[in-house]
Amino acid sequence: MKAVQYLEGFYSAVDAAQWLLDEPERKTQLRVVKATVSMPSVEREISERDRVRLEVIQCLLKLASTCRGSRKRSWDYFIDERGVPEQVLRDAIKRKILFLLPDEPMALNNVILNAVSADKLQQAQLISRKGKVKNAILLRPVISPFYSKKRLTGAQFRAIEPVNPKTINLVSSGLWWWKGEQSSVAVVEGVIDMLSLVAMRWKGCILGLSGTGLADRAVQVIKGPLRGRKVYLALDGDKAGREATKRILSSINAHVLQIPDSCDLNDLLKQGVRNWRELLEEEVCHDKQSYSCGKAGC
Repeated sequence: MKAVQYLEGFYSAVDAAQWLLDEPERKTQLRVVKATVSMPSVEREISERDRVRLEVIQCLLKLASTCRGSRKRSWDYFIDERGVPEQVLRDAIKRKILFLLPDEPMALNNVILNAVSADKLQQAQLISRKGKVKNAILLRPVISPFYSKKRLTGAQFRAIEPVNPKTINLVSSGLWWWKGEQSSVAVVEGVIDMLSLVAMRWKGCILGLSGTGLADRAVQVIKGPLRGRKVYLALDGDKAGREATKRILSSINAHVLQIPDSCDLNDLLKQGVRNWRELLEEEVCHDKQSYSCGKAGC
């Protein structure tokens, strides 16, 4: 499954499994590839596919900025379902952290096919045999691009309906930035958490990870471009979030916002938290040796 995840650019092995379940014939196709293609040629194919996918992503970002089409369902998703204030959403779009494509699948399919050649979509493995853009894109109209030194390196596509998986990454995982006041930086797990923290009156920088697997990368950034800032960790209250918090605290000192078990920042926003300082205890776990569970009193 890890091989499928790598070859197809999925966010997790669960996403890869769902992709296989959608069309069982893919298992046979993958066995043929494994039996007939040498590893060097597979690596070259992946590299070429990713290069083309970056071109497609760039086209989609341009489409999101210029094309017509309703985004009402996307706005309703963020504002009504996620509790993100409209001004925060507008600010994220202005900062180019979020791009919204038309959110009606048929309309989006036509818009993409009019803007991106079928050959390029075929090279990027984003078109079906019937000539329709794959649902990996059509059902996920919210784009969050990744950049490194101002160069596009990939993007995450988010669904606005309860489909599984909710997000996919094309090309690579990455980090998002919300550049605010320079004295402090908060580390969160995703774009929704970034928006939630801003809605909680956070004014500093935010470093958003597209998954807890990037905890080590976050440490590198904090020790590098963000060195000297006061660090706050606000990762999810699940097992992966707790473990990622521990990994970060094994390398740096940081304040830990108190996220209850099985919750994240967006859950707390929807529960009525309007000021991130409500999540700080009088004595915060800032010593890397003392953090064990992410709860007050640890």
